[in-house]
Parts: sequence; structure tokens; C-alpha cells
Amino acid sequence: SATTTRVSRAPRTSSTSVSIVGDRAIICVGNRSRSDDGIGPLIAEELRSRNLDVPVHFSNGEPGELLDLWRGLDRAVMVDAVLTGRSEPGTVQVLRAGDEPLPVISHASSHGIGLAESIELARSLRALPGDVRLVGIEAGSLEAGSELTPAVRAAIPDAIEQILTEAGDA
Repeated sequence: SATTTRVSRAPRTSSTSVSIVGDRAIICVGNRSRSDDGIGPLIAEELRSRNLDVPVHFSNGEPGELLDLWRGLDRAVMVDAVLTGRSEPGTVQVLRAGDEPLPVISHASSHGIGLAESIELARSLRALPGDVRLVGIEAGSLEAGSELTPAVRAAIPDAIEQILTEAGDA
């Protein structure tokens, strides 16, 4: 019988497969019933439909779930609605959290504690990937409701382009 051996410099990700893309993932955070906070789930669906070489996950932002998703990653590209108060709704911005804390963007998170606090919890537990990038889309509203505001809906193509760039899959 023939034996096939795969050779790769990429780290082994399980006993049966070898990763060819490195240990990275896109993690979209959000809540569909909080208006612009629904951007995360919508982007996750769109990215999954593209069959990327990078895993795409959806999370409600619960810290324990995020810790599980971050386990073993070298790079995590996070996607979430943000409220900075410094940008117009729909503005796409990239913040890096691997080396230093994210500025506390908003305590108005619909995820219980915010993503910035979850990142700092992971950092304190030495469970944070070395390269964490947040692609944040400035929210216009986080009120109850299932519709995105027009400015945030219009930002989806730009956000996806930035996410793919940050994930190295552009």
C-alpha cells in the first residue's frame, strides 16, 4: 500500500492535518437584536460564503468563548461594532491589541463586558494571541432592533476588504 507524507513548515494543528495558512482566524462578534451590533454576524455569514483559507467564527462576545477561540492562534482578527464617539457611523478602523491594551472604546457593549476587557483578561491569563487586530465599525445605534443603520450597512464592503487584508487573505 502507498503512503503519502505531507511536508510543511506550518505547525501541526491536529493529528490528521497540517495547516498551510498558519494559526489565524477571523472572529466576528455581535448581537443581531442590537441594531448595528448585528454587523458581526452579517459579516461572518458573508465571509463564510467565500470559502476562505482562514477560519471564520461568530461569537456573542462571552469571554469564556473568546478564550476558547483564541487558544492556539498566532493572529486573531476581531470584527465588532464600536462606539468611539470620535468617528462618523460606518467608519472602519483597525486597532492592534497584541502589544498594548485597546483603549476602552465603550462601556455600552451588548456583550456583557466589552471586547477590550475580554482581551485584557486573556492577556492577564497569558492566553492572548500575539497578534490581535480589531476591525471596528463605528456604530450609529446599539438600541434594540434587528436593522443596521444605513451608514453601517454601507460600510460592509469596506469592512470586509479591511478584514481580508488584516487576515492576510486579500
